[in-house]
Amino acid sequence: MRSEISTQAALAALERPRAIFLSAVADLVGELARLLVQDRDSEQDRAQRSAATLGAFGSGRLDARRFAALVSDRPVLPPAALEAIGRARAVLSAIVNGGPETFLVVVGPGEDVAAAVGGALARLGRVFGAARVAALARAGAYRSSEHAALLEALPFARWNRGERELAPPLVVRVEGTRLRLSGLADLLDGGVKFVVLAPQAEGPAPLALLVTPGVFVAQGSSLDLLDRLCASAAPGIAAILGEHAAQFVHDPARGVKLGDRLTVDYLPESGPVDARSPQDFRAGQERAQLALLVAAAADSVSAPAEPADALRGDPAGLLASWLLREASLPQPAQAHTGAA
Repeated sequence: MRSEISTQAALAALERPRAIFLSAVADLVGELARLLVQDRDSEQDRAQRSAATLGAFGSGRLDARRFAALVSDRPVLPPAALEAIGRARAVLSAIVNGGPETFLVVVGPGEDVAAAVGGALARLGRVFGAARVAALARAGAYRSSEHAALLEALPFARWNRGERELAPPLVVRVEGTRLRLSGLADLLDGGVKFVVLAPQAEGPAPLALLVTPGVFVAQGSSLDLLDRLCASAAPGIAAILGEHAAQFVHDPARGVKLGDRLTVDYLPESGPVDARSPQDFRAGQERAQLALLVAAAADSVSAPAEPADALRGDPAGLLASWLLREASLPQPAQAHTGAA
């Protein structure tokens, strides 16, 4: 089937941004694994050294492990903190080993696209939640009642600026003829990249309502649009629709004026309209919006392009360093609690 072929092709087209994301997450998995091993080994080594230092005087009188924690430069992490870090590592490992389908969202007929995409981002947001949990545990600030939910889901609305810039890509397959994408507007931020596959969807220009100055928006029937989406530094969405739909690209990197950014390759003719039909009303709104965009683009004056806000340097290195930094906050000052 065409939709199945398109799904695999879209996942393949997003292989590089997906690999960048997963490679950095795998780096964090390794870092947390080393942390757990080092903390366990260092605790045992320090206890043995403390027992040797205390000698016969301390034997049977002092707890060598507690004494080691008091004199160590780095406090021993309590079992609850180690458990939280272990759970964070398990969550990250599950995402790394999940396969390409982890980044696929299937929207059934009549289902809300924005709700489905928001749910997928929340599940993938566990990566950032796990980084936060690990950081809190290392800093001695983790509280299960407050923070355990971060390992279950982290809604996009709660992602900070750095997390939004490092958002994983998604392929959204819409099964049905109704395609309403306006609800995705609040999710098109940072480094978000959405590919929508809806070859059976009706409507001439469902993406026209998403065109804003800083967002890459493209719709058409060719998978070639995905290369431009992945190359863009802006948040973006590309939809592969049927041949009946309009074909246009809005690329923020092309310039300041709408006439520079918007390229329209095909405009469908409008057929008979039934004013009582919700579908025809929606299609009319889409055509009107696209017509306004085309008119505004024709009237705008070309201007030199402004530099786009891009992730400078190596994207994988940037994501890895951010995640590791989130999971490697400075240790708190050593608290001398409890008597030896």
